[in-house]
Amino acid sequence: MSLWANRDLPVLRFLHDHPPYHGMLETNRLSEKPHSDLLQLTEQDVHLAVQTLHDAGYVDFVNRVVHTRFVPFGLRRPDR
Repeated sequence: MSLWANRDLPVLRFLHDHPPYHGMLETNRLSEKPHSDLLQLTEQDVHLAVQTLHDAGYVDFVNRVVHTRFVPFGLRRPDR
């Protein structure tokens, strides 16, 4: 399995189904503890997935430390 199937896609699905409250998503890039909602992933995995999803155009946000104005586009990227 790929990082996409094991890490990024589950995070994208979760964020699509549970968008961050007030458009603010906090991730912990240093924690290796299991994520509270995605137990198969660490907090660090979720942070890396969010960065990857942003770079690939699946989510958008303004700040890379605290992801403000966070918008999950879903499983399909918008036209760029």
